[in-house]
Amino acid sequence: MKHFNHITKILIGSLVAVFLVACNKSGGGGSGAAPYNPSNPWGGNPQNCVNCFAGGEPLLVGVKTQTNNGNLQGMLDIIGDQSRVYNFADPRVVSSYMGPVQIVGTFTVQQPGDWYLCGATPGVYQIRTLDQGLIQLGVTSPLRLEAVSNTGGQMILRVAQGILRNESGSGLDRNSPENRISMAIYLERVNGQPCYDIQTL
Repeated sequence: MKHFNHITKILIGSLVAVFLVACNKSGGGGSGAAPYNPSNPWGGNPQNCVNCFAGGEPLLVGVKTQTNNGNLQGMLDIIGDQSRVYNFADPRVVSSYMGPVQIVGTFTVQQPGDWYLCGATPGVYQIRTLDQGLIQLGVTSPLRLEAVSNTGGQMILRVAQGILRNESGSGLDRNSPENRISMAIYLERVNGQPCYDIQTL
């Protein structure tokens, strides 16, 4: 047990150091942020999102992701800036789009007591972007998300990178139900408390 506690302290110390170096531009964005607006999921939320575009077009919808143990499952929409000159009617536009990106959608926490999620309460979490990222060739650069549940839980997440793929092998396509995203995530806060790095597939 002492060995486990020592490893845990080292891990947490390392994560704090990485957070302080990589995230010093953070503006906070805690529990006072406005909730996700499901009536306009692609409209952006510029008053609460750092430098975010106000009008969005879906590059992909219903993109799936989950943690290794399946306790956290996501259904995400990848949103591009409609002011960019791209053919957004093309269901494969994500492969050519290069520019700002936001993510909305849901995370579902299935069971309580998940150590990797720092005890996040079960429920459906609505996701909105707090700090937009960039996307190029189906790979997203760092962005920051807030997820708020129907049971009062909150998670603040930093997505270091997201890699999009299509499980069928036919290429990314907005009309396909086989799109997935692998994400390297730092759970910045879970119900106000610092958490850990997680990976989704």
